[in-house]
Amino acid sequence: MLLQASDIHVSFSREGTGFFRKERRAVLNGVGFSLEEHRCLGIVGESGCGKSTLGRVVTGLLAPDSGTVLVDGKDIHACRGAEKRKIGRCGSIVFQDYSSSVNPRFRVEEIVAEPLLHEKLDPKERGERVLALLEKTGLGSEFVHRYPHQLSGGQLQRVCIARALAGSPRFLLLDEAISSLDVSVQVQIMDLLIELKEKDGLSYIFITHDLEAVTYICDSVLFMHKGRFVESVTDLSRLADVVHPFSRNLLRSVSGLETIFEGDGERFPTL
Repeated sequence: MLLQASDIHVSFSREGTGFFRKERRAVLNGVGFSLEEHRCLGIVGESGCGKSTLGRVVTGLLAPDSGTVLVDGKDIHACRGAEKRKIGRCGSIVFQDYSSSVNPRFRVEEIVAEPLLHEKLDPKERGERVLALLEKTGLGSEFVHRYPHQLSGGQLQRVCIARALAGSPRFLLLDEAISSLDVSVQVQIMDLLIELKEKDGLSYIFITHDLEAVTYICDSVLFMHKGRFVESVTDLSRLADVVHPFSRNLLRSVSGLETIFEGDGERFPTL
């Protein structure tokens, strides 16, 4: 198992409470899941349900109140020093807001090279690595010296993916990574991710509110509601068989989805 999260609890202080009042709002309530090698796991839910908080926990950016996150059997929140940095490089994040996740004053080559700065590479080697990463993500040498404002949204997100791949991670956490893009560009980015998964053996945690995207790229999906996983679908051909009210309502909300009645019940067609 590549990654195993168990009994994750996270809470934050409530806004507006006094200094001596320690009221807290629970965001994650005993969440757990596993990510296998070469698989794409979708985590779907409405805004504010805790998806992004969980993403920060499993990539080591946020320590949970309790619970464990094991990568290759080692707890990333218990490790320290060089061991923590080594385990941390197993996963990288691609965020939703590609424009704010890069320095607008950096050229593309500098953005992609950021994770390589800790490696002992001479400028020529670093440049070759950057060019190879750009080519891998569907860009070329003509983009090396451009600034973010000279790129389209899809091109800039490809740059962010190239940067995420620079440290040779084993999995990527994609936090609403396509939701700000036009639909046609979303498909292009998902096709790129599928190609990288097949060629390089990458695994993904695909955080989204978009079930149609889940059916396009994911191997399995977890439904999150109010800080808990309420349903798991390991075979997306069985997505229509979800039983939890939240999961069913989410299916109903998908554009173009029609309800099919069978006897006294109702059934949702697969997407």
